[in-house]
Amino acid sequence: MICGFTIQNGKKDFNSSLWRKMGCGICLKQSHAVIKNNVIKQNQGFTGGGLSVLGGFTKLYGNIITDNHSIFIGGGIYYNNSSVPIYLDTIELNSIFLNYSNWGSDIIVRSIGQQQIIEIDTMTVFDPDCYFALSIDGYSNLINDLTLNIRHQKIEPVAADLYVSPQGNNNNSGLNPENPLKSISFAITKIQPDSLVQRTIHILPGTYSPQTTGERLPIGGRSNIKLSGEDMSNTIIDCQYEGCFYSGRYMRNVELESFTIKNGFGAILTPQGVFDAGLDIDFTKKVKISNITIDSVINAHSQCISCHEVDSIEIKNFHCRNSIGVQANFFFRGGENFPMYVRIENAKIHGNTYYDEGTFLLGGYKNLIVSGGDLNNKICTGKLINVEITDNISWDTWYSITCGPGWATSKKVKLYIVNATIGGNRDRMNLPGTNSTVKGSQVNIYNSIFYDNNSPDISIYWSNETKPAEINFHYTLFENGAAGIMDNAGNTIVNWGEGILDQDPQWQGYGANPYALTINSPCINAGTPMYEPGMSPPYIKEENERYILYTPNMDTIHLPATDLIGNPRIAYGRIDMGAYEFADITINIPSPAKLIGGEIKVFPNPFQSSTNLQFTLLKGGQCEALIYDLNGRKVKTLMNAFTPPGNYRMRWHGDSDYGNDAPPGIYIIAIQIDGQQAGSVKVERR
Repeated sequence: MICGFTIQNGKKDFNSSLWRKMGCGICLKQSHAVIKNNVIKQNQGFTGGGLSVLGGFTKLYGNIITDNHSIFIGGGIYYNNSSVPIYLDTIELNSIFLNYSNWGSDIIVRSIGQQQIIEIDTMTVFDPDCYFALSIDGYSNLINDLTLNIRHQKIEPVAADLYVSPQGNNNNSGLNPENPLKSISFAITKIQPDSLVQRTIHILPGTYSPQTTGERLPIGGRSNIKLSGEDMSNTIIDCQYEGCFYSGRYMRNVELESFTIKNGFGAILTPQGVFDAGLDIDFTKKVKISNITIDSVINAHSQCISCHEVDSIEIKNFHCRNSIGVQANFFFRGGENFPMYVRIENAKIHGNTYYDEGTFLLGGYKNLIVSGGDLNNKICTGKLINVEITDNISWDTWYSITCGPGWATSKKVKLYIVNATIGGNRDRMNLPGTNSTVKGSQVNIYNSIFYDNNSPDISIYWSNETKPAEINFHYTLFENGAAGIMDNAGNTIVNWGEGILDQDPQWQGYGANPYALTINSPCINAGTPMYEPGMSPPYIKEENERYILYTPNMDTIHLPATDLIGNPRIAYGRIDMGAYEFADITINIPSPAKLIGGEIKVFPNPFQSSTNLQFTLLKGGQCEALIYDLNGRKVKTLMNAFTPPGNYRMRWHGDSDYGNDAPPGIYIIAIQIDGQQAGSVKVERR
């Protein structure tokens, strides 16, 4: 019996064996015990932060279990016995509230194959979802045969958007920016999800961390909840090497946007295994991630994004850099039989390296994996568009052919790679196969650059799949041509379409974007051509102000409006190869011949209230003068009319199409004739 104690501040050594990471307040293994009239608080562990029961039979009477924290599951209580139900006394009631974990924050119990009914005095909320309480099987799958009868709730859930700030207070309402909460952890606990309405936790500018704002990592995900910062540059999540930032299971409609995650830590199972350190999302429907940077996380299995059994993942404007781990971004469908869809747009995966924990068992390999699994028959579709994978280092400790630092697919995957730049990637042992695929997969490559990697650049490995791998190249620079492919499967189908180059892409080699193209690059205007009547695909068409790539079998891929750094994706009438469109926006961009004479002039530039635009058309046609911000969003249409050749002058009053003032910043004025880019110029509003 343990009776009448306050048990607090326990914290396990995460380098100890697995079960000793459980139960930082009390850990019972195959024990018969009575836990009575104790306060168990402020303990931290991997599983069962306050109390962990592993087998045996334990009875709980009149305890208060609060403010405990687990890295994995069961912040307050973790009960694991598949044959004996959990016993919480029905007279001397226990209270379990305001504990933290990514799943089952207050209590998580092992299913016994029948309903378990638990009587509780006080819990965090009256109607807990699986973020607070649930039952699981032996593989941590959701069973949810748990009934909770709760007398009191500790907090009143808020059915509204919430705001958090490092200058806030968790006693505030959180309902507006003037009265923000302090921690994201508390906000995710306090907000009330709604199955019909997505609610947002607005993360105001500043730095959030375990020490400064009291974050309990990982932040547990919940359905229909968006985490929204202001900007990657000013909204910072500093994990301080205390764990993964965000983790959740069995969710719907998850969105994360506009912040930077840094200093995540994943090796909390060492020496038994590894964990993730950035974003970990499993068994979830519909995930959107945008404007996110993950920087300098260490010792992780997936140091940036890990998604298992997620049906739809859309990622835009994403940076994964300078991190240490085994496989940086892993999108995996295993036993679930659904057609997984992954779209990654405008992403930079750069400067990541391998994980060396001293046993030579793990190392590090692929920085982007799309895997369809073995136990299903539905196709997994992946689209990588405007993606840079550069200067990553792998260490293939198994000396295999699948462990280079680029991308990989499994069988049952159909992968489109469009406008990718893949270069400067190395393996510590100089092994070939920077990128890899397998029998039973199809990889379609358009407008991309593969150069200066460990060669051969793509390896194809064997599987028990009867269908061969297929790789289709179109308008792509691929170093060493056919010699850049290592076919270990023996029957891979490789189709070389038009526009294949094998030469130096003439990258810039310096500055913030060393893999941007220089003016002498053979990749400029060398991508898929624009559509002309009678043309066979592949080609690109402009439809409803969107560029759409049509593949030879008439699949369609919608292209972003801009390249990786915000230049127009098609600057001179035909798309370039690689993730960067050549466009020097620091000066007037030279115009193609026979469309505009001389320079496009803007004066004054910079301007405050209004500015003049002047240009000379050498060809008549439908002329559009359009203003874009550096994110590729159209701000204003200055002109859209059929015009004869001649001189034109117009004024922009610094407003948008909706009559609102455009904020200070850099804008691009683009001139188009009959849908063809004629020229553009930078203008600054102060």
